[in-house]
Amino acid sequence: MSMVKFTVDTTNKLLVAKAGITAFDVKIDLYSDAKEHWLAGGAAMGFLFPIRVIGGDPVGGGKFAGDLYFLKDGWKIRPDEADHTLTITGNLFLDEGEVGNLIIPTVGDFTVVTIAERSNLVLAVNTGGTVAPSQQDIRDAMTLATAAAIAPGSIDARLPSVLTGGRMESNIGSFTAGALTVAAFAQSALNAIADAVLTRNVSAVEATAAKTTVAGVVLKLMSRTKLTPAELEIYRTNGTTLFSVQARTVNLTLQPTGELGVSS
Repeated sequence: MSMVKFTVDTTNKLLVAKAGITAFDVKIDLYSDAKEHWLAGGAAMGFLFPIRVIGGDPVGGGKFAGDLYFLKDGWKIRPDEADHTLTITGNLFLDEGEVGNLIIPTVGDFTVVTIAERSNLVLAVNTGGTVAPSQQDIRDAMTLATAAAIAPGSIDARLPSVLTGGRMESNIGSFTAGALTVAAFAQSALNAIADAVLTRNVSAVEATAAKTTVAGVVLKLMSRTKLTPAELEIYRTNGTTLFSVQARTVNLTLQPTGELGVSS
């Protein structure tokens, strides 16, 4: 009996994906199908079965240890001869002591991106064949808390308090008040922010900057200014657009400079 998604190459100890195969399930398409192929006789019977599996043991409460599959005795998987993404669903590894990689390159010059969708669950829930596991069954297996109580050490307890349902509160992209402090940033990040402030051209903010800001100080020092009998005029970087004025009050003891008021 031939495998549905693989060709068995006993000469090179390869399980070669058939044309057009871009995904396979480790338990169904590889392990179970290969077992049927080996039991059917033929050339494969001259070789030990190439896949070792552990798991599936009952641990009580209708739960079972999850399955882990291992390729052994030098067997490898070779993808289809085409550019594609190969998705592997299940926990598949090379057995201990095996050399090389689980997936070997194609014969031709093709690009194959392999995505291994491995389960993080240690336990599998027995559904009895008819009833799907509840949301809480899955959460229990992952050591997640119920909505009413967050268990110490659970994943929920370790999530930052600013996260709600996996997203930041209020609106996506916003933080709750006080969520970020200086201590939350690495010194290199703080230096980068300071460098950006110091090197940014004032022309980028002068159109909207308030008069009593750092932008106003820079313009007064570096841009065109004009002293009239009544005030000091401070201009934007183009030298013609007025940014602000400071009222001038004459003080006989300070003449001819006088005194400058707050920018307006």
